[in-house]
Amino acid sequence: MKSVFKMSLLAAAVALTAVGCQEDAKEETAKVEAPVVVQETVSFASEDDKAAYAIGASLAQYLKANLEQQAELGLALSNDLVLQGVQDAFAGNTKLSDEEAQMALQALDQRVAAIAQQKAQEKSQAAVKAGEDFRAQFAKTEGVTTTDSGLMYQVEKMGDGPKLLQKTQWLFTIKVH
Repeated sequence: MKSVFKMSLLAAAVALTAVGCQEDAKEETAKVEAPVVVQETVSFASEDDKAAYAIGASLAQYLKANLEQQAELGLALSNDLVLQGVQDAFAGNTKLSDEEAQMALQALDQRVAAIAQQKAQEKSQAAVKAGEDFRAQFAKTEGVTTTDSGLMYQVEKMGDGPKLLQKTQWLFTIKVH
């Protein structure tokens, strides 16, 4: 169970990290000031106790971040059940077999991938529509010229230098060291 659980957890983490990276590209983010937290000084009996606590805190932060990312995707996973799964695994009394756990995590991976793909497609369609809307509006602007290939341009200020002939050839010398 340990190796299957570790591999499944790693696979879920990679999938969620990829989705999180896609979501990080949001156009606007709201700035929220963090509340002031007063931390009490805690002393541990040994460095091992301190390290054990740090591992637990790190795991909790990781799980919390992943659950928040999944919530943003619309997946409602219970914090209580996640904690119960951790406690059961430590107690050696998991309620799922290795195969059931692996199947559940694979199903979650597939749902996350499907949701991420749908969101990416929606974002892509919105970007295409915004581009088309911009082109339609820009085409109505005075002085806009559209070439045969569909390129649109507008001369904002005509230069006063010599004009190039259409048949002008450009010669370049490229030196490679």
